[in-house]
Amino acid sequence: DEGFAEQPDRPDDEGLDTNCDGIDGIIGEALFVAPNGNDRNSGLTPDQPIQTIQRALRLAAVFDERTMILVQTGVYRMDEPLSLVSGVSVFGGYGPLFERRNADRVSLQVDAGVGVQAVGLNAPTTLEQFDIQVMDQFEPGAAAIGIVVTDSGDLLSISRTEIRVGRGGDGRDGNDGFDGEIGRPGINAAG
Repeated sequence: DEGFAEQPDRPDDEGLDTNCDGIDGIIGEALFVAPNGNDRNSGLTPDQPIQTIQRALRLAAVFDERTMILVQTGVYRMDEPLSLVSGVSVFGGYGPLFERRNADRVSLQVDAGVGVQAVGLNAPTTLEQFDIQVMDQFEPGAAAIGIVVTDSGDLLSISRTEIRVGRGGDGRDGNDGFDGEIGRPGINAAG
C-alpha cells in the first residue's frame, strides 16, 4: 500500500484499485450509496452507506473534498430530478463492498417531470453507468423530459447511461370556442 495512496484512482471500466485503498476510486474523496443504506449514515465509508443518491449529492455540496459518489447496483426511486452538483461525479455499478465495479447499471426511477438536471456546472462532472427511467406523467400538461442541461458548457460527461422517458400528461382542455352565427329564418314546407 505504501506509496500508492496518493495515486489518482478514478473509477474505471476494469474496476482497478490503482491506489490500493480497497476500492475502485479514492476512499477519502467518495461518498457511498447502497439500496440498503441509511440516510442517517455518514456515507463517508463503504460500511456506512447512504440510501439515496440525492442525499449524497447534498452532502457532497457541503463536503468539498467529496467529489465522487459511488453507487451500488440496485434500484433507486426518486420523486424529484437527479440534480447534479458541479465537480461531483456519480459512478454506478459497484458491488456489495464497493471494492470493484461490474458491468451492471444502477436503475434509477424518477417520478418527476425531469429525470436529470445539470444547472450552472463550472467544473467537470460525470454521470456513469445508470439506467434512468422518467415515469409517465399524469397531470394535464405535464412534460416528461430526460435531461436538462443549462449554463454548463461542455463540463458534463455522461457515459454507459441510458435515459428513457415516459409519456407526458394529456394536453389541457382548450378554451371555449366563439359563439356561432345567428341562424337564418326557417322555411315552412307546404304540403
